[in-house]
Amino acid sequence: NLLNRASDDAAEAGPSGSAPPDPSPSTVPRPENESDAGKMPDVVTIDDLNDERDILRKDLIDRCLDVLNVHNDVTFELAELISAAVSKAADPAGLRKEIGETIVQSLSSLQMEDDIRPNSRKIASYAHLVALVLQEKGYDSMLDELKENLPMLLAFLKPLPDRTVEESSPWVGYILLIIERLLEQDEQPNKIV
Repeated sequence: NLLNRASDDAAEAGPSGSAPPDPSPSTVPRPENESDAGKMPDVVTIDDLNDERDILRKDLIDRCLDVLNVHNDVTFELAELISAAVSKAADPAGLRKEIGETIVQSLSSLQMEDDIRPNSRKIASYAHLVALVLQEKGYDSMLDELKENLPMLLAFLKPLPDRTVEESSPWVGYILLIIERLLEQDEQPNKIV
């Protein structure tokens, strides 16, 4: 009985055993009306793609921070994305300035809360992103913003009342990287104009 069914299935499939059935006229897609029959499908141009990229760049840093709020382990990927977006932007300096201001303000807003422990992963990931972005050239405006907010950065380094020194907070290393970058920049002699 099984052999009969298998041979019947093979006979229905055709001589090669795997040939698809010919499409019937009802399964072939047709243009909705006769005037669409000779038209080319819509084509996406490079200008269209560049316009879409510009739209994404406008709120890139806000989207990155939203992703970082949910997935705090993608800081390296987001830093690469930011770097790639800035390198292809029409106004890289302006985009760098906006990115720097937004990240620093977001980090400083986390310091304003009374108990920062519930946001420890968020603080660590924001600080990590700041440290990674600072490694790129051209973020001098971000360094200036961080200098103005140095007391905020130092406040992150204060030990929490109910933790010992050994139980350091996860953001301390990243905050120290940021401060190291500030000290490195401060060490450079001023340019004479």
